[in-house]
Amino acid sequence: MILPWPRQTIRRLTAPILRKTVLDKLLSMRKYLLLFSLIFISLVVKAQNDPYDDHPKLTVEDFTKHYTDDTIARAVVINEIGRAAIINTQDNGRELEYKFYTRIKILKSAGTDLATLKIYLRKSSSIDAEEISDISGSSFTLVNNDIKEVQLDPKSIFNTDESKVNNSASFSIPGIVAGSIIEYRYTTHSPFLFSFHSWVFQSDIPKVKSVFTAVIPGIYTFNISLGGSRKLDTQKAELEKSCLVFGNGGVADCSVLTWGMLDLPALHQESFVSAMSDFTPKIDFELVSYLVNSNYTKKVTSTWRDEDRYMQSEEFGLKRSIRFFKPLLDTLIKGQLSDSLKARRIYELLKQHYVWNDIYDSWADVSPKKLWTDRKGMSGELNLALVAALRAAGLNASPLLQSCRRSASPRKLFPVRTDFNNVLAVLDLNGHRYFLDITDKYMPFGFISPEFLSHEGRLFPDGDSSRWIPITPPQGNKNFIQYDLKMSADGSLKGEINEYKYGYDALEERKKRRNFSTQDDYLDAKTKTWKNSRIISYSVNGMDSTEENLHSKFQIEIRNFHADAGKRINFSPFLSPTFSYSLFQEAQRFYPIDFGKPYNETVVIQIQLPAGYKVVSQPVDLQIKLPNDGGFFIMSHDLQDDKYQLSYRFSFLKEVYSAAEYQVLKEFMAQIIKTKQKFMVLEKI
Repeated sequence: MILPWPRQTIRRLTAPILRKTVLDKLLSMRKYLLLFSLIFISLVVKAQNDPYDDHPKLTVEDFTKHYTDDTIARAVVINEIGRAAIINTQDNGRELEYKFYTRIKILKSAGTDLATLKIYLRKSSSIDAEEISDISGSSFTLVNNDIKEVQLDPKSIFNTDESKVNNSASFSIPGIVAGSIIEYRYTTHSPFLFSFHSWVFQSDIPKVKSVFTAVIPGIYTFNISLGGSRKLDTQKAELEKSCLVFGNGGVADCSVLTWGMLDLPALHQESFVSAMSDFTPKIDFELVSYLVNSNYTKKVTSTWRDEDRYMQSEEFGLKRSIRFFKPLLDTLIKGQLSDSLKARRIYELLKQHYVWNDIYDSWADVSPKKLWTDRKGMSGELNLALVAALRAAGLNASPLLQSCRRSASPRKLFPVRTDFNNVLAVLDLNGHRYFLDITDKYMPFGFISPEFLSHEGRLFPDGDSSRWIPITPPQGNKNFIQYDLKMSADGSLKGEINEYKYGYDALEERKKRRNFSTQDDYLDAKTKTWKNSRIISYSVNGMDSTEENLHSKFQIEIRNFHADAGKRINFSPFLSPTFSYSLFQEAQRFYPIDFGKPYNETVVIQIQLPAGYKVVSQPVDLQIKLPNDGGFFIMSHDLQDDKYQLSYRFSFLKEVYSAAEYQVLKEFMAQIIKTKQKFMVLEKI
């Protein structure tokens, strides 16, 4: 399944507009100007005004102006401008210069935290490190119709060595109160030209204006992508002459590209969203190649065909791992086994042998022998080892690269290895496709961690071209709960509850129970499931098996009903606590509802009523269906003499629902909750 609103690729930008020197022309000017004009429709020589300088002096009206209708916003960005450019340094080298400026109105006292900044600076060594300069900032407050400014003291800027890969600069702008306007700016200088600065338009506070400009010399070719679903309000391409000196006297012109968005609402986290970064409007850059000299262009970004060749090569290491596992499996797995049993033996063997170190990664950094000896590794290392072992046994297994649910979806048009942070093993066996994962020792065969249910991944089959395929959860995930109870004249219930959990529901329940130190701790927490209850005894089957369903049996007493002096009993027959409140609290929805997997629950409640009572009121049968086979709630009841039975089935049949379906889902849940609030009334005959 393709995640709604995937990352939009804008274009591959080639900006090789070069000036001829004593050398021959490096590239055909006409050819690239034609490409450039086709991409951007028109190209003009850059004017003198720079968006980075677009911040007029504050006036009194700026403090009284209405900026946003968001009544809960703690602040609003009035203007935000960034500019990244590859430029020459004083020693005729090159660096990536990034300038940033912002102006923010503080609406509430909770927004004063925005005046405290920490800017992280990347480093790889003491020499290759980003630097920061030109930090300045002020707060402006309207006092008796006069604007009072408090400037940032340069002595209040603190530089910190954070780690092996980061330094930081931090500061706090003084004089902030609700109603103040703050502004600050800074410039960073980076030697990491391959990591061109990205830009995020939307954040957790509203923005009136957000503009970013990229200045790219003609010797560089970039892939540029726009993330999220929001459209740009402004987009402009201009030409800057003689912006960079390179090589032995070469001079390059630059593409000056500007993107802007206006009146951006605050980006709020919504429930059941896999990765908010998928829906955040932003600009990303990926360097494809750059011109080294007149005879050589250095390629940086690969194509999917390049990645296919790499994954099949000795350099990738999968073939070396297969050779490692072949003699090992001969000693560990003996006898004539079917392919199905062989696959399950290998899966269980490696799952129990290795321990995941809780680090997600899509590559293997150690040799197969060291990984086997250490018995601990990253997610990619473990699941690549599983692929190798399955292939060593002659099975059709392939690695699948993916990005986990909480991470941004990978770009599809071109490969970016850092977009992926996990590997799954895909096994095609007897006409079935299994997704396998050994990072969790309690994972059944054919299941993967819920965190890995990210809808789609890139499959690299042996001897074939890679392709995108859907990541589908296995079928059979469901809950079945059966109550067999007897009611006394005082309204109390006593009897047996059987809970059966299958698939992911069983997996999650096993994990939940293992978090309790003792069984008594678990039972104390479980009694809160049924109000005013007492668990008399408890047993469980399937707790130590990953392949079986989980069956829990409770002998229980529940005293949660109102009896009126032996004449009248009011009680709710809806004993199961599932969905006693709405999953959907937001008034409106902007992003898809992503459950990751379908949900199914069946509840059957049988109650033997006390002698001498009759039913005078009870819930009515109900059937609700979501459009397009999206799910259903079906409830029915039956009364035979003194035996009452209520049963209902509840299902979300889709993994993902669009934002347009939100109101229907919300009403669906509201009807279910309203039904579950109905009481049953018994009267003494």
